[in-house]
Amino acid sequence: MNSGARDPVVPENEARRRLAKLSLIALGVVFGDIGTSPLYAFRECFHGDYGFPVPLTIVVLAGLFLIQRNGTAQVGSLFGPIIWVWFAVSAVLGGARILHQPSVLAAILPWHAIRVSS
Repeated sequence: MNSGARDPVVPENEARRRLAKLSLIALGVVFGDIGTSPLYAFRECFHGDYGFPVPLTIVVLAGLFLIQRNGTAQVGSLFGPIIWVWFAVSAVLGGARILHQPSVLAAILPWHAIRVSS
């Protein structure tokens, strides 16, 4: 009775293969983005008014790798305080702007986003 036509329902094994293939593709995209985005963002930090972004980027990255060869704890002890200062300055400046214009807090409401995007 089977005329060679395929059943419109995808067999379980085929569905699993498709899901695995899609998962691997998505994983490749994510890891590819993780690998390239930080390098691109780092290079762009020194682009612009400096005039020599590539040499400056190489010097800074070489310095980081030289420090890191002694262990990541040394890098953490160097960047930990810098990050705390960054967050503190961001909080103070952001808080000042919120006090100046509290209506910006409406942007965190979902219905505001729906209204603006429609």
